[in-house]
Amino acid sequence: MSRQTTPTPSLRRRVTVAAVGLIAVLLILVGFAFDTVFGARLTDDLDDELADLFYDAPALVEAGLSPQELVDVLQEPDFRVQLIGADGTRYGDPDIVPAPEHPHPLPTPAPIDVAGQTPMPWGDLPSLKVTGLLSDGSLLTIQADTSGVSRTRATVRRNMLIGAIVTLVVAALAVRFAAGRALSPLQRLTATADGITLGDRGRRLHPDRPGTELGHAAEAFDRMLDALESAEQNANDAAAVARRAEAQSRRFLSDAAHELRTPLAGIQAVADQLIASATKRSDAPDGADPSRARTRRYAELLAGETRRAARLVHDLLDIARIDAGLSLRPEHTDLGRIATDEVDRTAMLAPEVTVRRTGDPELYVDADPTRVAQILSNLLDNARRHTPPAGQITVHVEKVDDTAQVTVSDTGPGIAEGDRERIFDRLVRLDDARDQDSGGAGLGLPIARGLAEAHHGSLECLSSRDGATFRLSLPVG
Repeated sequence: MSRQTTPTPSLRRRVTVAAVGLIAVLLILVGFAFDTVFGARLTDDLDDELADLFYDAPALVEAGLSPQELVDVLQEPDFRVQLIGADGTRYGDPDIVPAPEHPHPLPTPAPIDVAGQTPMPWGDLPSLKVTGLLSDGSLLTIQADTSGVSRTRATVRRNMLIGAIVTLVVAALAVRFAAGRALSPLQRLTATADGITLGDRGRRLHPDRPGTELGHAAEAFDRMLDALESAEQNANDAAAVARRAEAQSRRFLSDAAHELRTPLAGIQAVADQLIASATKRSDAPDGADPSRARTRRYAELLAGETRRAARLVHDLLDIARIDAGLSLRPEHTDLGRIATDEVDRTAMLAPEVTVRRTGDPELYVDADPTRVAQILSNLLDNARRHTPPAGQITVHVEKVDDTAQVTVSDTGPGIAEGDRERIFDRLVRLDDARDQDSGGAGLGLPIARGLAEAHHGSLECLSSRDGATFRLSLPVG
């Protein structure tokens, strides 16, 4: 199942982008509205000036100005004037085309009223261009030049654009600063989490306004920390109890093993004495005196069971020492020689089994020779118990990279794939295929692995098609 991730965008960047974007949209709308209104206002002012010039023409004609003089008076930078006399002569700008609509007749001006305003009975004039008939029969056309309006609007637009850019930059900085101040509780939350990670378990946020969004988050964070601290305390308490129980178990195991060694040694001595006494007093074959033969048999059984109990006690004592931290006495040790000695011992104890030694004749490691010999002894005893007569046990010694390896393999019934790790658990005995009448208590392999790990090495059961194969690995040098 794929792991789902939680989106974690930058809140400061999102707030800044959203605020600046909103301000930019508002500036665009305001700029567009202002440009439209400002352009319309400039056009209206130009129309008003055009109307003033147009309505001044009849008075100038009545004042006796010639056509050329009239054009010179009416001509201004923002207006183009053309006058077509009654005889067809053109004065002023020759490129002006008279307005296509019927020209307005311009009568003589009316008297000025008390308010100082000249009545204009002709209605609204066409925008930016107007044509009218004067009283002398000439045709007057005045056209406004809108290039000035366009230049003014372009200048205003450029200034508004620069102002908008400056406004957006200032707004972005201000919003980013304000967002950082507003998000400071999140930074405190992060700092609190980091402090708790470093070991300051008692830190909390304690929000002053729990009703806000950040207040809710801070309260939830504090509750989570309380729950985690409580769970950690419970776990620590349980671990402490478990450690105390484990320590007590180890002490009990060690003490019990030590206490049992003395009576077992006494029982072993008594059994040996019974066997020796029964042997000395028997002048006739055992079958001639059934009670004496029976006594000797009981003594032999007692001695055998005592030896098994003593071995179990010895194994339990080794387990207790390994758990408590085994003290080793490492020295420059020839692993090859130890393997050869253990092979000879196994061959003597199991003459019906072929025991072979292969690989490097010498291989030196820094290890405790007694404990290494105990590892190989446990492995070979395990192989000897489960290898049938006429079977074969092979011990191979070699160096692989910086590791010394001893491989012990046999031709017994083997170990199932699922049991290759389970056999290293304590007091584990497999089914009858390997443990029938073996007499083992299930501690030999766990002890061997514990001793190997105490040497910073390893002991593993390898996959094998025939029999069982164990490999001991120890560091070289």
